[in-house]
Amino acid sequence: MALTDPAITDTERLLPQLARYEALFEAVPLAVAVFDERLLLTRANARYRELTSTTGNEPVQIYDAFPNAHADLSEQIDAAIRGDKWNPIHVPFQQVGGQRVVEVGFLPIEQAMGAKGVVFIAGDVTEREQLREELARSVAQLETIFDVIPDSVRVFDAEGIITRMNSQAVLDHGVNTPASLLDLWQQDRPRSLEGMTLFMHEHPTARAIRGELVRAQTLSVRRGTDGGKQVIEVNSNPIRDERGRIRGAVTVERNVTERTRLAQELEEQVRRSAALYERVSTEAERLERMVAARTQELMELQEARSRDRRLAAVGQLAAGVMHDVNNALNPIMAAAYLLELNAEDPSAVRDYAARIAKAAETGAATAARVGRFIRQDPLKGSDEDLVNLSVVAEEVVAMTRSLWAERAQGGRIELIRDFAPGVIVSGIAGEIREALLNLIQNALDAMGGGGTLGLITRIAGNEAYVEVGDTGDGMSAEIRDRAFEPFSPRRAPGDPVWDFRRFTVSPSATAAEPRSSRKSAAGRRSGWCFHSCSRPQTCPRRSSVRVQPSACCSSRTMTTGGSSCAPCWSRMAIPSKPCPPCTKGSLD
Repeated sequence: MALTDPAITDTERLLPQLARYEALFEAVPLAVAVFDERLLLTRANARYRELTSTTGNEPVQIYDAFPNAHADLSEQIDAAIRGDKWNPIHVPFQQVGGQRVVEVGFLPIEQAMGAKGVVFIAGDVTEREQLREELARSVAQLETIFDVIPDSVRVFDAEGIITRMNSQAVLDHGVNTPASLLDLWQQDRPRSLEGMTLFMHEHPTARAIRGELVRAQTLSVRRGTDGGKQVIEVNSNPIRDERGRIRGAVTVERNVTERTRLAQELEEQVRRSAALYERVSTEAERLERMVAARTQELMELQEARSRDRRLAAVGQLAAGVMHDVNNALNPIMAAAYLLELNAEDPSAVRDYAARIAKAAETGAATAARVGRFIRQDPLKGSDEDLVNLSVVAEEVVAMTRSLWAERAQGGRIELIRDFAPGVIVSGIAGEIREALLNLIQNALDAMGGGGTLGLITRIAGNEAYVEVGDTGDGMSAEIRDRAFEPFSPRRAPGDPVWDFRRFTVSPSATAAEPRSSRKSAAGRRSGWCFHSCSRPQTCPRRSSVRVQPSACCSSRTMTTGGSSCAPCWSRMAIPSKPCPPCTKGSLD
C-alpha cells in the first residue's frame, strides 16, 4: 500500500476552504485591503479597488495606498501598528462620480503562524451622512419654529411631567416655571368664563393624556409676575407611539384676553344698537305720521290758496272784460242818443248807425277774445285782412268824440292827429280797433280836467306805427308792472292814477304781429307807441314769447308770436315830436 504525503493531503483540504474565503472576501460589502509586516499591499477586494481607483495588484506601501483620500491617514495607520483599538473616522474620497464620504479604520493583524500586518476596512456612508445632515437641519428648523411660536407650547409625558416647552411658555409664569401638570394647574387656578372652577382631571392636558382631543377650550387663568387674570384658548392632543399607545400630550395655549374683551364690547354695542334701532324706528314712525299729517295740512292749505287764486283770477278777468265791454258800449250809447236827436237827417242816421256797427264789432271782438283766452285756442290767420291803420284810427276818434265833453268834466280836449296815407298792415280790424279804443278811453280818463290827445300813424322802413299819447297823469309803479297782464283792472278803487292797459291777446297775435311800447309814471304825461310790419306778406312767422327792455322807451318790451316785427307794447310820455321807432327785441 502506498503511503500518502501528509503535506499534500493538508493542501488539498485547504484549497476549497481558501476558495470559500476568497469568495467571502470579495462578497463583503466593505472595501478591504491586507498589508503584511512590511506594510506592503498583499490582497485587496474589488470594493477597495473601486474606492481608491487603483488595480490593487501592485505591492504599494500602506501610506501610499489611498491616493484619492482627502485626509492624511498616517496617524490612524501608526495607531494600528502600535496595536491600539479600533477607532474609525469619516474621510472624503474623490471618485469619478463625485466625492464620497467613507468610514475607514485600520486593525492590526495578530501574530499567528509567524505572520502579522494591518487590515484596512472602509464602508461608504455618503447617503447616511446626507440623511443625518438633513435630519439635523430639520430638527434645527423645528426647534426654531417651536421657539418662535407666539403661543405657549408644552410637551408632557404620560405621567404629566413637562419634558419640553418653548420660550413663550417659560414667560407665562416668570421665575416659577411649572415642572408638571400639577404645578401648572395649581399656579393657573383655571376657571371657565362663567366662573366655574376646573378640577385637575378636567384640565385639557389631563383629558389629552387620557386620549381625548381638546379643541378651543376657553379658560380664565392667573398668570404673569403679578398673577393677573388672563383668558386663554387651549388645544391639546395625545402623543402616541407606533403601536398606538399614549406616550404623553402636547398642549398649545393662546392668550385671547384682548379678543375676548373686544368680543364682549362688540356684543354690548350690538345690544345697545339694537335697542337704539328699536327706539329710532319708533321715533321714525312717529315722525312719519307727523310728516304725513303736516303734508296733508299743507296740501289742504295749497288747495285753499289755489281756489283763492282762481277766484281772484276770475274776478280780475271779469273786471277786465267789464272794462272792455263798457268801452264798447259807451260809443254805442252816445251814437244811439245822437241818432235819436238826428232821426230826421238820413246822412246823420247812416253815420251814427255805422258808428254803432263799428262799436258792436269791437264788442264782438272782445267776446271772441275772451272765449279764446278761456279755451286757450290757438290763434288762426283765416280771419285776418289788410287793415289801414289811419282809417281805423279815424273811426275810433269818430266813435269816441261824443264822449270827450263828458270825460273832460268841464275841460276841453284838444286833438292832435297826423295820419299818414297807406299805413296798411295785416290783422283783425275789430281787435285793432278795440286796442285803439281802449287806449283813447284810458287817455280820456287820465285827463279829467281836459288836455291834449295825440294820435299819429306813420311808416318807417318796413314798419307801420300808431302813436297814442295824452297829457294826463301816468300809472303808478305797481299798476305799470301789471300793464301787460291779460284783463288786468284799470286802477285800484280810489286810485286817481289810471292804468293804460294793453289790449290783451288779440292785437299782439294777429298776422301783422304788432309791437307796442309804453312809458308811464305817476304825475307824468304818458302815451303808447304801437307799430307793426307794413308789409305783412314778407314778415316771417316765429313762435316764441319774450319780455325784455325797450331801448326807445326805457321800459320792458313784450314780444308775442315772434316775427321780425314782433309786438311791443309800452306806455311813454308824449314828446313834442313823434315817438321814435321802438327798437325790436331779440327773439329766440
